[in-house]
Amino acid sequence: MALLAAAVPLAAVIVIGGCLGRQDLNGSECSEADLALIPTLEKLSVISAHPSQATDEGLRSGCYEDENYPYAGHAYTIGAADTALPYYARLAKDDGWTPIDGADATSRCYGKRIGAARAFLLVTIESAARYSVTVNATHGDVPDDGGLLC
Repeated sequence: MALLAAAVPLAAVIVIGGCLGRQDLNGSECSEADLALIPTLEKLSVISAHPSQATDEGLRSGCYEDENYPYAGHAYTIGAADTALPYYARLAKDDGWTPIDGADATSRCYGKRIGAARAFLLVTIESAARYSVTVNATHGDVPDDGGLLC
């Protein structure tokens, strides 16, 4: 009986360990290709660049909990967050990102290919003094407007 009790936790570790290669800590299921893309997204200069008066709140990256899309981005605090949209419009254009229709007063989305993946740069004004810059990507099919990724 003691042998069986010891075997059950070991089996759970083996099963859990087998899943971790396809799941991030939030439990979403990203493909191996998507997981491999995360370090590339983290290194994109367009998400780490910011106006001199902005304060970086740090890098966020992983796979979304509800979807299997990798992402990387930064949030920033700044005196006037509305200055972020024109700043990133220039950066995105210079870096080969194409504007996606559907922009509103608080966000802009841009698209481009990164290797075999389609990526979407999303700049969002979250409050009068805070904004975020995130790149969402997928190796799968996605509408031209970015769908959930914009």
